[in-house]
Amino acid sequence: MGTARPTPIFIINELVIRQPLKETQDGTDKVLTVHVPLPLTEKVDQIAARLERSRGWIMKQALSAWFDQEEERERLTREALAEVDTDRVIDHQTVQAWADSLSTDKPLPHSGLDHLVLRLWHTREDR
Repeated sequence: MGTARPTPIFIINELVIRQPLKETQDGTDKVLTVHVPLPLTEKVDQIAARLERSRGWIMKQALSAWFDQEEERERLTREALAEVDTDRVIDHQTVQAWADSLSTDKPLPHSGLDHLVLRLWHTREDR
């Protein structure tokens, strides 16, 4: 008998995923064993029943959405860092004064804050 290869382990928030070295017959998928807290399993079961889908399908959707979210977070971080590198920044006091003025009868103009306003709007739309 050969030496057993170690099982890779991935941790995503509270999920612990052990990846056995087992592939599906066609080689396009790998089977993952996941230890999930009971409250999350109940949510998975509820959604699976409501959508009439398997637990596996729900978990694939959840992982895909999480990876998409992380990729978007990384993209936004790189974009923000690029803006800092090009000195496209606005000091905190300016932003705070503008934000505070929004609840007054005479809000300050947001000239120079356009990219910040758009970024805040897009960030809220994604939630």
